[in-house]
Amino acid sequence: MDERKHSPTPEDRGHETTDAEVKPILYFLLALGLVISGSMLLMHWYFNALEAWKAPDREVRSPLIDVRQIPPEPRLQSDPAVELRRFAEEEQRSLSEYRWVDRESGVFQIPIERAMELIAERGLPAKSPNDAGEGE
Repeated sequence: MDERKHSPTPEDRGHETTDAEVKPILYFLLALGLVISGSMLLMHWYFNALEAWKAPDREVRSPLIDVRQIPPEPRLQSDPAVELRRFAEEEQRSLSEYRWVDRESGVFQIPIERAMELIAERGLPAKSPNDAGEGE
């Protein structure tokens, strides 16, 4: 048999034996940094130029800018908690006061607690047998 020394190939070693080139990577990073810095400087110059162009003498304001127009219903609530509290107070006031609903018909509103007391004392009005046949 041939007893020559056999030098292993990269396939035999199972890993790459050479290192990555550092110079191309550094050149790429330098070029990337220059492009990013140049872009930032260009955008800074561009925004400053736009601000100078939009001078106060060039600004055109709409004549309707100072007119406060209320949007149509339904509107968004500006402060829902305050509006809910105000609604609850109005409902509570409505349920706890005496007032005329219709003076000509003799309809009067009484507080709900008083109405419950009257129903507990007198009971609910019952239909008479004559009223039962009217719906047919």
